[in-house]
Amino acid sequence: MQGRRGEPKDPPQERHRAHVVRGLAELYSGFEVVDRDLDLGDGRSVDWVGVDSTGRLIMVLMVDSDGTEPVIAALDALAFVQKNRGVLAGHLQNQRLRADVSPLVALVAESFSDRMLGRLSGLDSDAVRLFELRTVVSARGEHVYLAPIEAAPARAAVIAPRGTDVFVRGLDDAQRALAELALKRIGRIDDLVSHAASEKTITWRWKGELLCSLSAIDEDLEARVEPEGRNLRLTSTADIEAFVDLALQRYVDLLGSPGGPSGAVVKVPSLNLEPRELLSPAELEAFRQPTSP
Repeated sequence: MQGRRGEPKDPPQERHRAHVVRGLAELYSGFEVVDRDLDLGDGRSVDWVGVDSTGRLIMVLMVDSDGTEPVIAALDALAFVQKNRGVLAGHLQNQRLRADVSPLVALVAESFSDRMLGRLSGLDSDAVRLFELRTVVSARGEHVYLAPIEAAPARAAVIAPRGTDVFVRGLDDAQRALAELALKRIGRIDDLVSHAASEKTITWRWKGELLCSLSAIDEDLEARVEPEGRNLRLTSTADIEAFVDLALQRYVDLLGSPGGPSGAVVKVPSLNLEPRELLSPAELEAFRQPTSP
């Protein structure tokens, strides 16, 4: 990956450059690349230098997913801007660039390890933001997307994430079958739907927005779909189908909301990532239509 001058560039990584620039343009209003290969000294460079509509300088660095290099690269980039703030506008010859607006470093990797996320969590999230390249392949084609992610606190980064089995294994046979069906169905809604599990509850989120949850309460299995927040007791396959339908409607509402979800994982002025839904446009439209009483 790019980062040190003179190193050979990985051909597959070169193919990702257009996806990264397109993704940043969708994330940051008015973003445009104004320069590239900005020399930071000590053998490091910035892959692209861009400016958004607010006049913010955005420096994009393609980094490896582990080691200390991403942290050092981010600090070097911020230090470089601090030292050369007064002359960068003239060098880049861009009238929109404002020296009084804090710069942003965008670190992009194919994936970040948990250890790396722990290291990066110590950096100011307003100054350094992280993005992963995600490839989605389906009958609709193959696309690469730029996904914003959040750096985890160091303690959380060294603890393995808890899978859904921590919840499922505490259920009786009947509840377990229903829970596994719900997990399978909700997991098919969108590859951006993430989950967090404990012994008593599983919660699902889409781009940071709470979608729904499933809980074991005494002898009952209960579901909850936002924003209504009404608890649904699940005792049959039909109840699971009703729960999934409500969760899917919540997903469709978030998908069609202006500007995308308001609580996205990374707080940026405008979050308009291209949706990666696993449903066809016709299926989505069907769920948008009011149902007959």
